Amino acid sequence: MKYLLAYLLFCSGSLFAGEHIVDDLKVSLTVPDDWKYDPDSSFGYTIIAPGKSRGLRIHTKSPSDKDLVSALNTMIQNFEWNSTHPTKNPISSQRVIAVEAVKDSQGKEGFRVTTGLIGGEDRNHKVLYPNVYHYLFINSDMRPICICLYTSSGITESEEADQMILTSLKIR
Repeated sequence: MKYLLAYLLFCSGSLFAGEHIVDDLKVSLTVPDDWKYDPDSSFGYTIIAPGKSRGLRIHTKSPSDKDLVSALNTMIQNFEWNSTHPTKNPISSQRVIAVEAVKDSQGKEGFRVTTGLIGGEDRNHKVLYPNVYHYLFINSDMRPICICLYTSSGITESEEADQMILTSLKIR
């Protein structure tokens, strides 16, 4: 029975600490050994940081976007639309802080989109605090893939986020 369970877990993607392989999205990524896969997540492939409610999520974006620039534009437009149509959803308070070109560990080009929340009590001096680092790539199936690393995982600096994600990320 143990072997059957281990085999089933392996087939659904590497669920063991370290390298996580998400075959259906054509992505592999290595995270710290103490980060664990959350099989109960309803939003993409989720890995949780120890003692935190979040970590990172790997999911697809709009399948109509077949190239990186259109996927990026759609993402930015969605954040802009959500910020002008506030709801009780926390995403409505997020803004795009920065967009930077990045490469995965094999040189595949993508973007890091940093989104943030407005902080501070003085309305005249609103400051955007990073909340999520979104790594956007196109896989070999021509599907936009997003790796979302939440700052609530304990990773708060873009350099630290890039070191964790881009050094091991492989988009196939």
